[in-house]
Amino acid sequence: MLAAAIAILSSAIPARAQTPSTAEILKRAAAYVEDYRRRLEPIVAEERYVQRSSSPSGNRSDSSERTLRSDFMLLPGVAGENPWFAFRDVFEVDGKPVTSERGRLEGWLTDSRSTLVQRARALAIEQARYNIGPVMRTINVPTLALEILTTRNQERFRFRRTGSTVTGGSVVTILTFEERRRPTMIRTPEGRDLPASGSIWIEPATGRVLKSELRTGGRRNDRIEATIAVTYVFVPRLDLLLPGTMDERYVGPDTEIVCRADYSNFRRFQTEARIIR
Repeated sequence: MLAAAIAILSSAIPARAQTPSTAEILKRAAAYVEDYRRRLEPIVAEERYVQRSSSPSGNRSDSSERTLRSDFMLLPGVAGENPWFAFRDVFEVDGKPVTSERGRLEGWLTDSRSTLVQRARALAIEQARYNIGPVMRTINVPTLALEILTTRNQERFRFRRTGSTVTGGSVVTILTFEERRRPTMIRTPEGRDLPASGSIWIEPATGRVLKSELRTGGRRNDRIEATIAVTYVFVPRLDLLLPGTMDERYVGPDTEIVCRADYSNFRRFQTEARIIR
């Protein structure tokens, strides 16, 4: 089951013969992701994050909802460690301000990368207390699926072209992927493998990614099944496709958690951490 319905616009699609081969599309996507990692930082956004938790029984008394607003920053991982680090600095919960040093993310941009990694891990633990439901979520990073397209990771996956469509005014090729290497990119806290699968919507001429959907879990011994769908929007003043929305769904034996994150107010920082409005 998809985390969010993805509208596909009906339109005449150019013939397959006019589209580059799957291998060529993957090559262009790898080049795009490599350039994207360089150009993405340092960018900070505002995240509005709505979480809903319910039990399989559908009993309303077992349901809850929470809305978080945070300053949000993404950074590529360090020396082959975690592919991306997400900094969420929550400043509002259900419309009420929380005690926080607003602007911490901007100040941290002047730190060394190793220090930033330590801060990211500590902040993830600190901010987790605002999440609802019993599921510890560390893969809710909108750019995580892009890591699948890097040159070093493509061989870990089996890719298949499943069709073309039009989205955001662009003709895109839909590629499905399925992880076939161990250890897997995503693992449980105990270190057990969680193979990833899903779909990516790629502009074949440029390798740009306009949508992604990543799934993991759902096997017999997996406690949680997760789906994360991301839609990118073009931000002209930054000349980048950036995450516009992220929809998540986590299903376990006793709970279902559905989340929606909306990103806005993107701003880039110079090395001295001065905001460019």
